[in-house]
Amino acid sequence: ITACVWYGITYLVPGDEITWVKTFLKEDASLSYRYATSLHWSLTQFTPAAMEVYAKNLFERVYSVCVLLFALITFSSFVSSITNLMNHLRSINAQRLEQQKKLRLYLHQHGISSESVNRVWHYLHHRAVLNSVRTRTKENDVPVL
Repeated sequence: ITACVWYGITYLVPGDEITWVKTFLKEDASLSYRYATSLHWSLTQFTPAAMEVYAKNLFERVYSVCVLLFALITFSSFVSSITNLMNHLRSINAQRLEQQKKLRLYLHQHGISSESVNRVWHYLHHRAVLNSVRTRTKENDVPVL
């Protein structure tokens, strides 16, 4: 859509004004080449890539700025989502490590033999694996119900 609008803006500009199409494309350029150039321009607005095509009049400049702002907001939201997910995973891992630390401390303070400690760790690991495979979805876990 961004590419189509970028190309379509040239038809909104009064005939005597310079446009990116008049400046950067040959008059005999095929429609597919024109669209590919528009698509290339639109992709460079969402990435750190560069291109020789740029706005040549007010309409194109305003549209370029709007697309860049949209890209900035979209990219920022994407990075924010990933950051939130990473923090959530870090929190889950920290809770698991804290539980393991408390269990180690408990077993050590109560003088549990190393053989029994190994059995406990083996059991916990085995139970975690089985739970991850056998866990069924409960009615309470489905808010729609």
